[in-house]
Order: sequence, then C-alpha cells, then structure tokens
Amino acid sequence: MKNTIHINFAIFLIIANIIYSSASASTDISTVASPLFEGTEGCFLLYDASTNAEIAQFNKAKCATQMAPDSTFKIL
Repeated sequence: MKNTIHINFAIFLIIANIIYSSASASTDISTVASPLFEGTEGCFLLYDASTNAEIAQFNKAKCATQMAPDSTFKIL
C-alpha cells in the first residue's frame, strides 16, 4: 500500500514536471491526475514563485478552500 502511494506520487510528479516544462498558462490536470488521486480527497497546485504564476492544478476549488492545519495533515 505504502509503496503504491510512493509510485503514484512519483508518476504524478513526472506528469507535473512535463506540464510545467511545456505550459505557459495554468493547466487543469484533473483528467490526467484523477487515477492517481482515486480514493483520496485533496488538491494539488504547482506554483512558480519566480514568475508568480500557477502552472498546473488539480481540484482547484479544494485548493481555494481555507483550512487550518491539523496534526492529521501528513506528507506521504
């Protein structure tokens, strides 16, 4: 289970990197990333701080929701 999460996360990072290197505007990656986030609730936003631009997004509505950090928020 944990190994599958790591593999899915690695695949997602590769996809995000490809999108980042080829995108000039924010790209909705929901169709590509949906299988990777299956069974989870969350969002992903790739942001370039040097150009102050969003590069890629998954579930942008969830990213816009403000939430207080809890101890249950973990980075896998």
